[in-house]
Amino acid sequence: MIEARIVSVEQLSPDVKSFAVESVTGKRMPATAPGSHIDLHLTNSLIRQYSLYEETDGSRYKFAVKHVPNSRGGSRFIHENLAKGDKITISPPRNNFILGRHPHTLLISGGIGITPIMSMTRALATEARSFALHYFCRDANAPFKDFVDGLAVDAYASCHVGLDPMATARKLHELIVSDLPAQTHIYVCGPEPLMDETIRLGTPKLGTHAVHLERFSPKSSTTDQTDQAFVVKLARTGKVLEVPAGQSLLSVLVGAGVRISSSCGEGVCGSCVTGVLSGIPDHRDSFLTEEERESGQDICPCVSRARTPELTLDL
Repeated sequence: MIEARIVSVEQLSPDVKSFAVESVTGKRMPATAPGSHIDLHLTNSLIRQYSLYEETDGSRYKFAVKHVPNSRGGSRFIHENLAKGDKITISPPRNNFILGRHPHTLLISGGIGITPIMSMTRALATEARSFALHYFCRDANAPFKDFVDGLAVDAYASCHVGLDPMATARKLHELIVSDLPAQTHIYVCGPEPLMDETIRLGTPKLGTHAVHLERFSPKSSTTDQTDQAFVVKLARTGKVLEVPAGQSLLSVLVGAGVRISSSCGEGVCGSCVTGVLSGIPDHRDSFLTEEERESGQDICPCVSRARTPELTLDL
């Protein structure tokens, strides 16, 4: 963990603030790459992930937080409690949204989802690589719209302001189903409907491997997820543990003294992903791809369970 101090707070819009943090020791923090995020340890039980919107050498990290009144509590806590000069515990940067090298990259973002896309855009522009950025925002005062407008001058980017869901879907269809350059990869971050529509359109055309996304809140579930008790075996130690209905697999593992990384506790960050050696997982996370789910080789124990009476984990 890194003990950091908030060195600046900027109100970007009525509901979005930008924060810059530096190490309290004055030492450089780990360098980042496009798409990186950090965990903010807000209280003993409240940990949230935020993308860094500028690639950095570690001198400081910058992230933006939208205040969502009916959210899970992290954004409200940050907006109401954190100010310049405050100390806060953060994690080293992690990157589950890694920007690859492709013949052409299509970047799609919506609202505050522009933040990880910004660092990708800077990297692509600096290296003069082929890309296009499309930013869907609510109104002309959206945070970071000026960043996108600056790129639009050179025809790299476009803003789509105030589109209703039907118009957004039509625009996505135009962008994705049109004649994209061969071997295009798509990177998308934003509201769930935007990401879902991008996946729906992009996967048949480009393949699941070519559509990349990042979520920081759990995907909505429309299925009945009734908990059933099951048994988990730990291959490396031989331990056999009971996982009761109503108790998470992660909590059982931790309670048994198993050392396992975890952060969000909601199946979105991927820090607790664990290998599965036998049995069929009941995937309830928002992190693994459909291909990874179908393979059954990994599980997010913070939220997922078992479809079979027994799972054997690579622990």
